[in-house]
This record gives sequence, structure tokens and C-alpha cells, in this order.
Amino acid sequence: MAMDLEQFGQGRPLRTAVSAAPGTGAPVELLLLSDTATLAAMPRIRSALTGEEVVRASRFVRAVDRDTYIASHGALRLLLALHSGDEPRRIQLVSGANGKPMMAQSAPRRVEFNLSHSGSKALIALSRSQPVGVDIERFDNRTDIEAIAGRYFSPEQRQALRTARRGQRLRTFFSLWTRKEACLKARGVGLTGLDAPRPDPLSRDGGPKPERWQTLSLDVGEGYAAAFAGPAPIGEWRMRELGRAQIDRWPT
Repeated sequence: MAMDLEQFGQGRPLRTAVSAAPGTGAPVELLLLSDTATLAAMPRIRSALTGEEVVRASRFVRAVDRDTYIASHGALRLLLALHSGDEPRRIQLVSGANGKPMMAQSAPRRVEFNLSHSGSKALIALSRSQPVGVDIERFDNRTDIEAIAGRYFSPEQRQALRTARRGQRLRTFFSLWTRKEACLKARGVGLTGLDAPRPDPLSRDGGPKPERWQTLSLDVGEGYAAAFAGPAPIGEWRMRELGRAQIDRWPT
């Protein structure tokens, strides 16, 4: 049974926004998974994984990493199955030229998607037609922000980091980093694009920029930073919490 994209994220709305130029971008659904330990224990989530994904999950040493992988990849397959009407484990995912996962061209109803997970949270983006990229990162005080910024950040980004208020530099760094990585993932170049950096949109209000790609920062809770990106200008988008209650209501 196939569902419309708007029905994917029937969870608690976290944030909704409409661009200044409605209709110029395809609707984007953002789904935040916060309780990944509970989701990972759901038989429906686990049964959606392929054999290869089960093996990958078993290789994680820490339970939190294993649970987040199981929850995020199982939920993604269930979402794609609801859209296409196919069985979750039968959905063929392939990699683009630079490793970006996507549905195979042979899929009856293709949807653009992107997935990111860190710590105990995960973020999934879905769109009918436009390429999307997301990134979520848990703050880590051990990160050498100076070295990373010096190598990969643009002059404007380094300036934003230097002028950040005391006590906010780590948050500012991860806010900039997630926006950069989300943009690279949307473009389909992945982290290979870090060695050939280009200026990224830095506006905090998400207003239209002259660049082809636009990024938006997201509020996903304390201790985390997240962002999503797509072709500019980004049109209507919604972010919702995806938990057990929502998945239990989905048709089987």
C-alpha cells in the first residue's frame, strides 16, 4: 500500500516553515528520531533491515551506536516502502558516483531521501523530486575545531567561528559544520567535496541566496546540531518527531 509523502511524518510537529516563494521547491519532510533505543527494539523496525544491514549493525561495539543504526535504517526502509508500495527489504538502494544512497531507477515510485545519525538521534529527509541532504551531529568537546575550521571552512565561516560568543564556539562550529555537510550531501558529492570547499550560505534566517544550494539549521534538542539543504529557494518543509506511536499506526 503506497502512501502520499505528506502522510509519512504523522508525528508531533516540531517546526513548519514556508519559503518566501511558495511552490518554487518540492515539499520536504524531515523526520527526527530521538528515542532510537525504543525504535531499535521494535520487531517491525528490525524486520525491515536487509541481511547486509543486520551484519553491519552487529559490528557496532557500543549499544547506542547499534540501536541508532538499526532504528534509522529500519525506519528509512519502512518510509520508502510506504511510498513505493514495495516490501521494505526488497527496496534496492544504490550509490551515486560519490556514494550518495538513492533508490534504484527501476523503483516504481522513487523518492529522494537522505539520512544522518549521531549519538542517539537520527534525521531523515524525504522529497518527491528535489535532491536533499541532512546532517546531525552530537557535540563533542574533543573535536579539534581549530584544525578542522582551518582546513575546511571558508573565510566567512572562520570569521563566524572567531566572533562567536564565549561558551558558544562549540555550538557555532557544529552549526556551521552540519550546514556544510548537508549541502555537500544534497549536491551528491559527499565528504569528497571538503577538499574543494566553496562558500556555503551562512544566513541564520534561511533567506534565499544567490547560490544554487540553500541550507537551514534545525533545532533538534540540547547537545546536538542539525541542518538540511536543497536547491534554492527551499519551498515548504516540515519537521516532525517520529516515534513508536506513529510507526504503529502505519499500515502493514
